[in-house]
Amino acid sequence: MLLHNVAGPKSFEDIRTVDGHIYETYQDVCIALGLFEDDKSIEQAFEEGAAFKVSENALLHLFVTLCIHAMPANANAFWEKYKEELCSWRMHLKKVDDPTPQIINEVLLKIQALFEEQGKDMTSQDYKLPTPTGQLTVEKREVAQELDYNHEELAEITYRNVSNLNEEQLLFWNALKEAIDNESGDVFGLQASNMYQLIEIK
Repeated sequence: MLLHNVAGPKSFEDIRTVDGHIYETYQDVCIALGLFEDDKSIEQAFEEGAAFKVSENALLHLFVTLCIHAMPANANAFWEKYKEELCSWRMHLKKVDDPTPQIINEVLLKIQALFEEQGKDMTSQDYKLPTPTGQLTVEKREVAQELDYNHEELAEITYRNVSNLNEEQLLFWNALKEAIDNESGDVFGLQASNMYQLIEIK
């Protein structure tokens, strides 16, 4: 975009210079020259994706994809605008109304891992996203992926199929539901064919 709009640049520094000021990134130069359209289309794409109540992993993938490929004018402002939405899955899980510093850091760690999978650094001058503390280990990534599911969708499927349970299955379901609803906690054993599964309700 800059090569089409900056006349006769003789170096990369020339391309990043506007009115005598050398900008750090090409995106900053585009903003200074008014070449970027606003980010409404990018924000609309994100909001449409979020409206489907997709899983946390899918929403974070969407955010990272838009940052890398759609290139919002200010990725950090994009993050700040939708930070609560990106943290909503964990807020719901931990039953809090606002994203805590711990939740924000956990989400940033997952975003960082997704950037790294694309060979990108989210804290670089291209994106300037906040730097999380700690690291998301391989084990934690696998656990996060296993826990990444749509609660509302699974609940709908579950309640829709309760009427199909036999007498023994219904006894198990009622006991499990009671432990969850009353937050009493319990450990249940479920045996099916050659597999035995322990289910712990905390």
